[in-house]
Amino acid sequence: MRKFLLLCLILIHTVCVFSEEDYYKILGVPRNADDKQIKKAFNKLSLKYHPDKNKGDEERARQQFVKIAQAYETLSDPEKRKIYDQFGEEGVKRKEAGGDPHGGGFGFQGFQGDFGDMFNNFFRRGGMHFEFNMGGHRRGGGHQHFQREEPHEEFWQQSDVIELTMSSLSAFYRRNEVWLILFYKSNDKASKGYKDVWRETAEKLYGIIKVAAVNCHEESEEALCEDFSVYDVPKILCFPANSRLDPITYNGPLQYSSIASFAISQMESFVKLLNDQNYEEFVHESYDKTKVILFTAKKSTPPLLKALSKEFKGRIVFGEVRQSSEKLVQKFQITNFPTILVLSDPLNYQGVAYQGEFKKDQLAKFLREHSSPQSSRKSARNPSSGSVRELTPSILNSGQCSSSDSNLCLLAILDRHGSPQNELLKSILQELAPNFADDPILFFYISSANIDYSQTFEGLYKFPVLTVSKPKRKRYVQYHGDLEKESIKNFIESIISGSAQFEKMKDDIVLGSKTTNEDL
Repeated sequence: MRKFLLLCLILIHTVCVFSEEDYYKILGVPRNADDKQIKKAFNKLSLKYHPDKNKGDEERARQQFVKIAQAYETLSDPEKRKIYDQFGEEGVKRKEAGGDPHGGGFGFQGFQGDFGDMFNNFFRRGGMHFEFNMGGHRRGGGHQHFQREEPHEEFWQQSDVIELTMSSLSAFYRRNEVWLILFYKSNDKASKGYKDVWRETAEKLYGIIKVAAVNCHEESEEALCEDFSVYDVPKILCFPANSRLDPITYNGPLQYSSIASFAISQMESFVKLLNDQNYEEFVHESYDKTKVILFTAKKSTPPLLKALSKEFKGRIVFGEVRQSSEKLVQKFQITNFPTILVLSDPLNYQGVAYQGEFKKDQLAKFLREHSSPQSSRKSARNPSSGSVRELTPSILNSGQCSSSDSNLCLLAILDRHGSPQNELLKSILQELAPNFADDPILFFYISSANIDYSQTFEGLYKFPVLTVSKPKRKRYVQYHGDLEKESIKNFIESIISGSAQFEKMKDDIVLGSKTTNEDL
């Protein structure tokens, strides 16, 4: 009987042990794996389940990271591993429960906080940096190096180089700008030859391109180097802002100018090249956003402006005027190049000039101050507000008076042959427009030769004709009174107040040199 009971206890223990998680299988290592194998497996799996690599599947990645972190904590500790091998996961838990209440364990199973915080906190804890040598080993078809190792050296103290480690990966994975990364070994003679150039590159490209480095000599970063398929160092990779695109290897000369040109060529640019022909379209495009123009003597867009256009995308619209665009340069009365203007009155070619050094931080501060809701209230208003403008294809293409415009569109359609009534109506509208500058109504005129009136509106009318439409709702109302200032003002006020009766438009406003109704 005693032997039977003993056998039952052994069987129960065996069933319990094998029903628990197998830490060796979780890490993908054999049961006789040494410390180096266990650490290497953990680092590779940690990269695989990094929170920023698993967007849309964070919960599964979090659960998997909890498992691999718990397995690593146990198998990397000689005493815990010995207990685990004998008594399984429960044995380790009982040992921890009877020991120092403040020691051991990270509380993974009960952790309910942010996955990213959990990941980074784990790698910020002590004991994660190990000595490791990748030299002299042939990997993945790379070249063998049998260099004599040199003493370990700190490369990046008091520099602008970002030291990329397992605990600082989030900034890289969440990037929205170009990253240059040097993969090196701090005890490698060839790598030391890159140190000064890389420090210079980081300093001169600060705020424009992220310049980072990964020390493949550190065992904790070995998996990071392998994740980027880097087996021979030194090596420079350029990572586009779009994280879905593959990195590009830099194979050029080891000098700042060449490296910078290569990286800058990979930058995204949201800067529009302006001239006298497309300036009006630029002004009316996204009129609720701040407009900034760089006047430059250079023949290509400066990387600093590219970086700013990326950072302020959606808040500021950037334009660039070359010195050769003489008409715009004269209209803005620009004499110094470069000059940066935040436009305050685009139609009258006026703006606030930046006076400081052309450095990223100072410029970004200036732009933030002038793109805030309080400071840009006037510039954010539609530039056509308070004025009468000719309705052109570029204005229509920018969205105004089109089916996407929620403003009211006042349109004076003038006699194509010219008449005194044309000038009378335009002068009345020019007097009235400033009175409605703060109302959601825009004033335009166009020749009847450039619009097919009957395609959009009902009936036959003698030109000039005055209409006000709600383009987004496809409704309009026509003025039938005399060409008198007070009468037209009352007509506009009735529309603003909501008392006017609108009719249905036949179609959206379309411009072009089509034949219209005969002038009666």
